[in-house]
Amino acid sequence: MKFYILSFLVGISLVSFMGCDKKEKIVSGPQVKELDRIIFVGLSEKMNKQTMKTKIGPMWQRFFKNGYMPQIKHKANDKVYGLYTDYDMKKGTFTTLVGCFVTKTNDLSKGLVARTFPASKYAMFTTKKGPMIEMCKKGWEHIYNIWMKKNKEKARYTADFEEYEATADLKSAVVKIYISIK
Repeated sequence: MKFYILSFLVGISLVSFMGCDKKEKIVSGPQVKELDRIIFVGLSEKMNKQTMKTKIGPMWQRFFKNGYMPQIKHKANDKVYGLYTDYDMKKGTFTTLVGCFVTKTNDLSKGLVARTFPASKYAMFTTKKGPMIEMCKKGWEHIYNIWMKKNKEKARYTADFEEYEATADLKSAVVKIYISIK
């Protein structure tokens, strides 16, 4: 049930890029992380900045309401991810994926896709513990309004993602956001 609200969270997290109060120490980082190849299984949908407002929330709802998470076999951990990739800067489109990291992709359930992303370096931002929706929103605000203004040339635009504990409490959670960097 709590993940129905998560659908709202992801929708607003990418849509609301208002200014962050620099005095608020809500987001820490980035820490640079080298991650091995990512194998991802989940739902996938192409969207743009305008359509994401109406597509991301229902995508998260579909993922949990239709029971896709338990259908994903060979999970690499107990987390769930919102992943953004296939950026086309000229058209303003990207692909959103909702799902899990896995160790192998055999036995995919109908409706799920598998994607693999090469080993890469990431800037990882971590929010303080707080209401999940607010923490996710503040994390993206910090990245777009503060960090990206100074570090835009570092961004690779290959695969960026939000990481949530699968058992996270919507009232008190930590959100990690990873931005692929050069």
